[in-house]
Amino acid sequence: MRIRTILVPFNVARDDKAAFLRVFSVAEALKAHVQVVFVRQDPDEVFVYLGMDVESPSELREYTRKRVEEEGKLAALRSRRHFNAACKDMGLVKSKKPTDSIAASAHWEQEFGEPTEIIPERAKLSDVAVFVGGLARYSRSSRNVLKATVIQSGRPVILVPDAVTAPSFSSITVAWDASPCCVRAVAAALPILAKASRVQIVSITEPHDKAPEPEKLVRFLEWHGIQATADVLPAQGRRVGELILESAATNTSGLVILGGYGHGRYVETVFGGTTSYVIRKSDIPFLLMH
Repeated sequence: MRIRTILVPFNVARDDKAAFLRVFSVAEALKAHVQVVFVRQDPDEVFVYLGMDVESPSELREYTRKRVEEEGKLAALRSRRHFNAACKDMGLVKSKKPTDSIAASAHWEQEFGEPTEIIPERAKLSDVAVFVGGLARYSRSSRNVLKATVIQSGRPVILVPDAVTAPSFSSITVAWDASPCCVRAVAAALPILAKASRVQIVSITEPHDKAPEPEKLVRFLEWHGIQATADVLPAQGRRVGELILESAATNTSGLVILGGYGHGRYVETVFGGTTSYVIRKSDIPFLLMH
């Protein structure tokens, strides 16, 4: 089993060719097909978000509709141009579906509507969703594409920070707490872990908490032909996210795998605590699963 399809969402945020190059580097490493989905806001739906209704002056509604339409067209053209340039630079085959050969390929298309509804649905039938550029910059906004995709799709999501120019997953850190989310993240990432030359498992412990026994995960991975080492680190009052990223950096990891990582005896929400810290502070790509 290997990663065959990667969903990559884009919208009107001003992402450049470098964002596509980061995604294509992931595709090359996994020999996967990239499905780029550029989502344009439906002009008629914009009125709802702006608090406008049918009673609003018709001139204002028409002006708003035309402006949204024009901005959407320009953003889509810009995105398609960057996509074509990145494909040329990376030598990627353009194809609407994965190719028969073991090689990376890519396709660009656009959809109209609400990104928080479209992208989670599209992600359900992709092996993994990769977020780069504007959509990878998480905020606590209630209408957030990243948050919606992680929670609603049931699929793994990889975030590639802007600081990463050429992602490499040859060395991977697994932040293991034995929670159901973390178990799902590891299971979904098995094809990626199988390609790595180095896998490190890190578990953070606090006083009076039951240790997550990472050596059991080491044995599980061995049965899948994946060699791994395990470290158990005491929190000693420090942030769990900080310790995870510090350990990953020390081991020169190119990817961190976590799944709603729990903090001690307290259960965190999917974007609370440790997960939020990693999203805000990491300069290493990481894989999330809810």
